[in-house]
This record gives sequence, structure tokens and C-alpha cells, in this order.
Amino acid sequence: MREPILAYKGLMHYDPDEGWARVDPQAQAEADVEPQPVAPLSPRMSEAHDFHQVSPNAEGFVSQDPLLEELFDQLHDPQSDEVANHWKFIAQRVNLLSEGMSQRRQIKQQLQDLDAELDDLRQTILKDLDNLQRVAEHQLVQAKLRAEVSHLARHRLSSHLRSPLDEE
Repeated sequence: MREPILAYKGLMHYDPDEGWARVDPQAQAEADVEPQPVAPLSPRMSEAHDFHQVSPNAEGFVSQDPLLEELFDQLHDPQSDEVANHWKFIAQRVNLLSEGMSQRRQIKQQLQDLDAELDDLRQTILKDLDNLQRVAEHQLVQAKLRAEVSHLARHRLSSHLRSPLDEE
């Protein structure tokens, strides 16, 4: 006994004994009839972009495949303006989103570059302050030495100047 076959437009059924067969809702009573194999058609490359020009009732490969028939029916049905307008709005918003994300990446890159420059400036300022501290410490050491030399010189001069006065 055969299992019941679902019947939808364009549905194909595979039976290991019989192979692929089209399931047709009107011909379900004639299910015992041997199905005719569908010859595969390969469109030429020059015709590959002309499918939209084929009429839905064209003879040939369209009438052999119900799925292609349904596709061409959908292609020849004009879309409502409301749906097209919604898609246009969505496309515009997607474009705005991608532009915004691109600007965001650019601004992030600029911020990273600015952060790197600021870090370099901080390091340079710290090095300059270290150099300034060394120079100031050097100057302080020199000032202390001058003060000691000056104190010693004053002390010797004063002792030297006092001694001749004391001798007389």
C-alpha cells in the first residue's frame, strides 16, 4: 500500500522504485501512472539575464516546471508602491547607518591617534622635568660650592687681614 502523497503546487515526490515524480493536486487520482522525466534545461549565458522578459505562460521550460511558473508569476506581479517605499526607506536608513558606523570608526581612530600623541607629550614633559631637576640640582651644588669657597675665602682674607694689624 502506498503512503498518501501531499499535493502542493511545484512539489516533487521521490519514490525509490519510480524516481522523481511531480505531485499534482488534480492528478492525485492518477498516481499509478508512470511520470515522465523532466529534461534538464540549461539556459545560455546570453539569456541568463533575460528571464524577466519571459511571459508567465511561455512555452518551453517554464511550462515544464511549476516552481519556475510560480517564480515568473511573482516577477510579473507589480509590487505595490507601499512595499517599494518601505524598502526604499529601509535602504536609506541602512545607508545612513553604514555612514554613521564609518564615521564612528574614523573618529575612534582619530581618538586613538590623539591619545597616543597625548601619551607622547606626557612622556616628553616628564623627561623635560627630569632634565630640569638635574640642571637645578647641578646649579644648587655649584651654588653651595661657591658659597663654601666664598666663605673660606672670606675667612682666610679676614684672618690674613687681621694678622698684620695684630703684629704691629
